[in-house]
Amino acid sequence: MIERINELKAALAIDINRLDVACQEQPQLVTEIEDIVADLKYDVRKREMEYDETCSVAEQQIRDNPSTFGIQGKVTEAAVKAAIIIHGDVRSALDKAIQAKHWMDKASAVATGFHHRRAMLDDEIKGAIAGLFGDIPNNYEDKSNGFTRRGR
Repeated sequence: MIERINELKAALAIDINRLDVACQEQPQLVTEIEDIVADLKYDVRKREMEYDETCSVAEQQIRDNPSTFGIQGKVTEAAVKAAIIIHGDVRSALDKAIQAKHWMDKASAVATGFHHRRAMLDDEIKGAIAGLFGDIPNNYEDKSNGFTRRGR
Protein backbone atom coordinates (compact mmCIF):
# COMPACT_ATOMS: atom_id res chain seq x y z
CA MET A 1 0.00 0.00 0.00
CA ILE A 2 2.89 2.35 0.77
CA GLU A 3 4.26 1.89 -2.76
CA ARG A 4 0.86 2.66 -4.25
CA ILE A 5 0.55 5.85 -2.19
CA ASN A 6 3.92 6.96 -3.57
CA GLU A 7 2.86 6.05 -7.12
CA LEU A 8 -0.33 8.07 -6.72
CA LYS A 9 1.68 10.97 -5.34
CA ALA A 10 3.79 10.90 -8.51
CA ALA A 11 0.60 10.85 -10.62
CA LEU A 12 -0.42 14.27 -9.28
CA ALA A 13 1.60 15.99 -12.03
CA ILE A 14 -0.43 17.34 -14.94
CA ASP A 15 0.87 17.00 -18.48
CA ILE A 16 -0.72 20.02 -20.17
CA ASN A 17 -0.16 18.38 -23.54
CA ARG A 18 -2.40 15.49 -22.48
CA LEU A 19 -5.23 17.20 -20.62
CA ASP A 20 -7.75 14.75 -22.05
CA VAL A 21 -5.91 11.79 -20.51
CA ALA A 22 -5.47 13.59 -17.18
CA CYS A 23 -9.21 14.35 -17.05
CA GLN A 24 -10.09 10.74 -17.87
CA GLU A 25 -7.76 9.36 -15.18
CA GLN A 26 -8.75 11.84 -12.45
CA PRO A 27 -11.95 10.14 -11.16
CA GLN A 28 -10.29 6.73 -10.91
CA LEU A 29 -7.20 8.12 -9.16
CA VAL A 30 -9.30 10.10 -6.66
CA THR A 31 -11.45 7.07 -5.92
CA GLU A 32 -8.38 4.90 -5.41
CA ILE A 33 -6.63 7.28 -3.01
CA GLU A 34 -9.86 7.89 -1.08
CA ASP A 35 -10.32 4.10 -0.71
CA ILE A 36 -6.76 3.85 0.60
CA VAL A 37 -7.43 6.68 3.07
CA ALA A 38 -10.60 4.92 4.26
CA ASP A 39 -8.68 1.66 4.78
CA LEU A 40 -5.95 3.49 6.69
CA LYS A 41 -8.50 5.32 8.87
CA TYR A 42 -9.96 1.93 9.72
CA ASP A 43 -6.47 0.66 10.57
CA VAL A 44 -5.87 3.70 12.81
CA ARG A 45 -9.12 3.09 14.72
CA LYS A 46 -8.23 -0.59 15.09
CA ARG A 47 -4.72 0.22 16.35
CA GLU A 48 -6.08 2.79 18.80
CA MET A 49 -8.53 0.20 20.14
CA GLU A 50 -5.67 -2.32 20.50
CA TYR A 51 -3.65 0.32 22.35
CA ASP A 52 -6.53 0.98 24.78
CA GLU A 53 -6.98 -2.75 25.37
CA THR A 54 -3.24 -3.20 25.94
CA CYS A 55 -3.28 -0.36 28.48
CA SER A 56 -6.15 -2.06 30.34
CA VAL A 57 -4.35 -5.40 30.43
CA ALA A 58 -1.12 -3.73 31.55
CA GLU A 59 -2.93 -1.83 34.30
CA GLN A 60 -4.42 -5.06 35.62
CA GLN A 61 -1.01 -6.78 35.51
CA ILE A 62 0.55 -3.87 37.40
CA ARG A 63 -2.16 -3.86 40.06
CA ASP A 64 -1.90 -7.64 40.49
CA ASN A 65 1.92 -7.67 40.77
CA PRO A 66 3.10 -4.13 41.60
CA SER A 67 6.58 -5.21 42.76
CA THR A 68 7.27 -6.82 39.35
CA PHE A 69 6.84 -3.35 37.83
CA GLY A 70 8.98 -1.54 40.39
CA ILE A 71 6.16 -0.25 42.61
CA GLN A 72 7.03 -0.51 46.29
CA GLY A 73 4.51 0.16 49.04
CA LYS A 74 1.06 1.57 48.32
CA VAL A 75 -0.21 1.24 44.75
CA THR A 76 -1.30 4.76 43.76
CA GLU A 77 -2.91 5.94 40.51
CA ALA A 78 0.21 7.94 39.68
CA ALA A 79 2.45 4.90 40.18
CA VAL A 80 0.21 2.73 37.99
CA LYS A 81 0.09 5.37 35.21
CA ALA A 82 3.87 5.73 35.31
CA ALA A 83 4.30 1.96 35.04
CA ILE A 84 1.80 1.72 32.15
CA ILE A 85 3.76 4.24 30.10
CA ILE A 86 6.93 2.14 30.22
CA HIS A 87 5.20 -1.25 29.87
CA GLY A 88 6.68 -3.01 26.81
CA ASP A 89 3.37 -4.14 25.31
CA VAL A 90 1.90 -0.66 25.74
CA ARG A 91 4.90 0.97 24.02
CA SER A 92 4.62 -1.50 21.14
CA ALA A 93 0.88 -0.88 20.71
CA LEU A 94 1.43 2.87 20.86
CA ASP A 95 4.17 2.68 18.21
CA LYS A 96 1.84 0.74 15.90
CA ALA A 97 -0.94 3.29 16.40
CA ILE A 98 1.42 6.19 15.69
CA GLN A 99 2.74 4.51 12.55
CA ALA A 100 -0.80 3.82 11.29
CA LYS A 101 -1.72 7.47 11.87
CA HIS A 102 1.42 8.59 10.04
CA TRP A 103 0.52 6.61 6.90
CA MET A 104 -3.08 7.77 7.07
CA ASP A 105 -1.87 11.38 7.21
CA LYS A 106 0.42 10.82 4.21
CA ALA A 107 -2.39 9.26 2.16
CA SER A 108 -4.75 12.08 3.19
CA ALA A 109 -2.21 14.61 1.92
CA VAL A 110 -2.12 12.85 -1.46
CA ALA A 111 -5.94 12.80 -1.54
CA THR A 112 -5.94 16.55 -0.89
CA GLY A 113 -3.45 16.89 -3.72
CA PHE A 114 -5.86 15.15 -6.08
CA HIS A 115 -8.63 17.56 -5.12
CA HIS A 116 -6.27 20.45 -5.91
CA ARG A 117 -5.31 18.68 -9.14
CA ARG A 118 -8.97 18.66 -10.16
CA ALA A 119 -9.16 22.43 -9.71
CA MET A 120 -5.94 22.85 -11.68
CA LEU A 121 -7.29 20.66 -14.49
CA ASP A 122 -10.36 22.91 -14.63
CA ASP A 123 -8.11 25.97 -14.86
CA GLU A 124 -5.86 24.40 -17.50
CA ILE A 125 -8.85 23.45 -19.64
CA LYS A 126 -10.39 26.91 -19.33
CA GLY A 127 -7.05 28.42 -20.29
CA ALA A 128 -6.70 26.13 -23.28
CA ILE A 129 -10.23 26.94 -24.44
CA ALA A 130 -9.62 30.67 -24.03
CA GLY A 131 -6.42 30.44 -26.04
CA LEU A 132 -4.22 31.31 -23.09
CA PHE A 133 -1.47 29.16 -24.51
CA GLY A 134 -1.32 31.24 -27.68
CA ASP A 135 1.20 33.99 -28.35
CA ILE A 136 1.57 36.38 -25.43
CA PRO A 137 3.00 39.76 -26.39
CA ASN A 138 6.34 40.82 -24.98
CA ASN A 139 5.32 44.47 -24.70
CA TYR A 140 2.39 44.85 -22.33
CA GLU A 141 2.58 48.64 -22.58
CA ASP A 142 1.56 48.60 -26.24
CA LYS A 143 -2.23 49.10 -26.06
CA SER A 144 -2.68 48.12 -29.70
CA ASN A 145 -2.34 44.44 -28.83
CA GLY A 146 -5.19 44.54 -26.30
CA PHE A 147 -2.96 43.97 -23.28
CA THR A 148 -1.99 46.59 -20.73
CA ARG A 149 0.09 46.26 -17.63
CA ARG A 150 -1.35 47.95 -14.56
CA GLY A 151 0.23 49.10 -11.34
CA ARG A 152 3.80 49.55 -12.60
